Amino acid sequence: MNKNSFLILNILLAIVQIGIYYISKIPPEQFWPGAFLSFAFPYVTIFNAIFILGWLMSKRLFSLISLFSIIITLPDITSSFSLPVKQTEGKFQILSYNVKNFDLYNWSRNKDSREKMLEIIRTENPDMICFQEFFTNEKDEFDNIKKIHEEFGYKYFHYEESTQYQKNHWGSATFSKFPIVERGKIDFDGEFKNMSIYTDVKIQNEVLRIYNLHLQSYHMIDEDYDFLKAISDFKIPESGSLISIFRKMRSGFVKRSKQAAIIKSHIDEYEGKKIVCGDFNDIPISYTYKLISKDMKDSYRFRGLGMGKTFVSSLPSLRIDYILVDNSIEVEEYRKLPYRYSDHYPISISFSF
Repeated sequence: MNKNSFLILNILLAIVQIGIYYISKIPPEQFWPGAFLSFAFPYVTIFNAIFILGWLMSKRLFSLISLFSIIITLPDITSSFSLPVKQTEGKFQILSYNVKNFDLYNWSRNKDSREKMLEIIRTENPDMICFQEFFTNEKDEFDNIKKIHEEFGYKYFHYEESTQYQKNHWGSATFSKFPIVERGKIDFDGEFKNMSIYTDVKIQNEVLRIYNLHLQSYHMIDEDYDFLKAISDFKIPESGSLISIFRKMRSGFVKRSKQAAIIKSHIDEYEGKKIVCGDFNDIPISYTYKLISKDMKDSYRFRGLGMGKTFVSSLPSLRIDYILVDNSIEVEEYRKLPYRYSDHYPISISFSF
């Protein structure tokens, strides 16, 4: 490949990067292909960075092509990549964790998963916890509300269920060591099974609203993941369907964008201090993330490191769990805890007012 070919490829990659940046601002129900393109953004950025280094060693003027695309798209780059910064211990700690029903169905093939997840809580001992895909029942052996409430010292909790069968309950839960003064549930329109909750806790003389979000997933099954893994390993898939995966992803993009609009309206109406935690099921280049995080601070962008993957997979760019804070809150520390007992990593921040 000669220099002219490299130059054309470089120009195309720069255009693609800028295009993804602007297209990702369009709601998926208006233009859903943009949501698929957003997954390529981190990798296109890396290639453009390589082009800058390459041209600096030969035709320095050409390095401006990729440099221009990187400057234009810098807001999305900083939400996907974070550099090391000095961290300090804050006054309060909040942890967010999608626990996959405490591995109720033993998906990880680890019978001790639930106890290990609970051990994280016992060790970290955060002031507040936001659980997504929380499971509990009315029997002592799997009464997770009772265990966390009584044994771990979380005097206050807010639980809302999305599904119930006999004595089994599934939903979202927020636990706090501080008094809860208000609570509520944000229901989505009938077709949506996911939900979000908000909990107002009184910390000293301040009231902090905590949003605990769990947005629409793709509802993929094992065959879908096996298909994607085979493709990523350059193998011929033995099962699964690309068309089925495509349809599930497109449906997820559209439903999440509608949910995000409902949530954002609710967040903006509240004028007090607030933290937004949870499993957005969408990456930082997505319309969903950009809408919810507008006018808020993403704790990872200020205190995180690297690409910040929170979903357990072979892809390094799947950061889909977030802790956002309003501008009156100082994030002192952000951590992704390296435990693979669920299909999500727990994340936590320490903060102060």
